[in-house]
Amino acid sequence: MMDKSLGGIYDGLRAPYLQLPAANSIVIRWQTKDRNIGVVRIGEVAGQLSTKKLELSADDEHRVQLTGLKANTKYYYSVGTQNYTLFKGNEYWFKTSPENTIKDNTTQENVSTLQTIRFWVTGDQGQAGDIQNGVRDAMSGWTTQQPLADKTVPDFWLTLGDNAYRSGSNKQFQENFFAPYASILKHTPVWPVYGNHDARRWAFFNIFDFPAQAQSGGIASATEKYYSFNYGNLHVVVLNSQSSRIQKNSKMLRWLKKDLALTKQ
Repeated sequence: MMDKSLGGIYDGLRAPYLQLPAANSIVIRWQTKDRNIGVVRIGEVAGQLSTKKLELSADDEHRVQLTGLKANTKYYYSVGTQNYTLFKGNEYWFKTSPENTIKDNTTQENVSTLQTIRFWVTGDQGQAGDIQNGVRDAMSGWTTQQPLADKTVPDFWLTLGDNAYRSGSNKQFQENFFAPYASILKHTPVWPVYGNHDARRWAFFNIFDFPAQAQSGGIASATEKYYSFNYGNLHVVVLNSQSSRIQKNSKMLRWLKKDLALTKQ
């Protein structure tokens, strides 16, 4: 079992992080130094991980999508290979998103009573150091001291771009994003947004999963650069001001109009 910050020189090892959360599915990703077939084990009781899913082929960048899950349910998990476990423990868990309860007859007056959702938003956070650590620790301390509907961590994390300085390389992502936020990423799904520093390399799109085909709700954007997703009754739209056209009648704005027209969330 391994549980450490994974800081310092990037050697290919990356702790698990959660992508594309939905009511009945989620993606777990991690990296290893060597190519092998990744294995994820899950269970609703800590220490009892009775369900197992394997990758189809060996790789060093691992991605396992879990489907058929129950909505609004906490699952514990471990990741590793068929021969050994890399990361496990009671702190490795995720919670599927709640079902959407907004129906055609839901009014603006009663929508706020349907669900309680807490999420964390940061921007330009991609520089490791005391300031970054202070913001991270302030969020963790505040949410622990002020639980909301039994929530002591955010339901998800939304970044606003510039996730890793200076040029968004894979190594810089490890040192400025994955290592400093490892304690959060193990249980809180992250939705990253594209910034100008992320744009200098293609690592950003290799590292993260994006719902270009509406895997987490909304309608398909057919691009990883902008997208939408649902979390329970909440609908979130992510636009790209870095490299997509924003003029009237541009492709992104036409998609935005269709997306907003089809949601009541």
